Amino acid sequence: MADKEATIYIVDVGKSMGECRNGRSITDLEYAMQYVWDRITATVATGRKTATIGVVGLKTDETSNDLQDEESYSNISVFQDIQQTLMSDIRSLRERIKPNKTDSGDGKLSY
Repeated sequence: MADKEATIYIVDVGKSMGECRNGRSITDLEYAMQYVWDRITATVATGRKTATIGVVGLKTDETSNDLQDEESYSNISVFQDIQQTLMSDIRSLRERIKPNKTDSGDGKLSY
């Protein structure tokens, strides 16, 4: 049996990530996503069906997750469920991962 691998990328897409800091000419989100895109495309290039990827966005304008009815999970969106990722999925993700209009919401869990 082949080894299964799941990688979840959690991305802050809040309004503040649309700013350019530290003398960069690209936004903080674009800067951070350089690493994420590199890792995702490297995984896709392997062609392994057992190498799966999921992408979750924090500080999103909308809420789209299985626990969205609970207040603690607002402004969190699942951009891609855990699945084998193809180049067409990357194109779709690139369209969705943009700075949003809010800085509300984060990844902290409250118990």
